[in-house]
Amino acid sequence: MIRLQEVKAEDRKLLWNINQKYLYEMTKYYPDNMDEQGNYHYGYFDAYFTDAERKAFFIYDDEIMVGFVMLNP
Repeated sequence: MIRLQEVKAEDRKLLWNINQKYLYEMTKYYPDNMDEQGNYHYGYFDAYFTDAERKAFFIYDDEIMVGFVMLNP
């Protein structure tokens, strides 16, 4: 069964890591270079932990994480 689990503050690093993989994959379609630390920039990442209107969820198929979604108004 597919389910969503809201990302909590303690899961921030996991979301960051998964999002970095997504941003890397998107470089096939959009020019985006890594920064000096080897990360891709996403300017709104921190807002998902401070802005009540932004929500992030991990997507699970039964107990296996299969993705994530980051929603904003």
